[in-house]
Amino acid sequence: MKTNLKPKQKGFTLVEIAIVLVIIGLLLGGVLKGQELIRSAKIKGEASQIDGYKAGYFGYIDRYGYKPGDDPTQATRWTDMTNGGGNGDINGGTCSSDTDESCLAMRALYHSGFIKGDGTVKQPKPLDKLGGKVHLFTGTYYGQRGVWLYHEGYVDKDILTELDKKIDDGKCNSGAMTSWTTNNAYCDQTTGAYKRNGYFVTKID
Repeated sequence: MKTNLKPKQKGFTLVEIAIVLVIIGLLLGGVLKGQELIRSAKIKGEASQIDGYKAGYFGYIDRYGYKPGDDPTQATRWTDMTNGGGNGDINGGTCSSDTDESCLAMRALYHSGFIKGDGTVKQPKPLDKLGGKVHLFTGTYYGQRGVWLYHEGYVDKDILTELDKKIDDGKCNSGAMTSWTTNNAYCDQTTGAYKRNGYFVTKID
């Protein structure tokens, strides 16, 4: 005797689908929260590192009476270095030659123990917490002349904004942290908002 009974089709119930969606949501939430924590840790670490460089810079001046790199007596102290000009400026800009005072500044801080590193390395540009290379030099940004810590490395504009709010006024064109260039493509001159990923500078002195 033939029957026309159809085999039962197996599938997921609404409850099972709901459970899977909840699990996926929890996993995504955990990933996003983890990324947020990593991001926050990088920003806090960067702020702390900037403070460390500032402390080392002023510690050097207190001990030796000159700015690191510009120190006209540093070669008598460390024979693998050359003396600075002693004019109050850390010259050399981008640290492209080991005789640039901007390169010698980092080496002087290493040699003196104010920051950790090997003072014998030529043209040292230590990495910061955001993956960029840093060095000290005297320059002018948005009308402010002084000694700046130059952060050479493209950083996400949202991270730049968060870091600036944490250590300064939150604007790319004023205060102790600014965009590395006054180019409008990087910094909105009206609102002070960071417009794209880029280098940045922080004022040390």
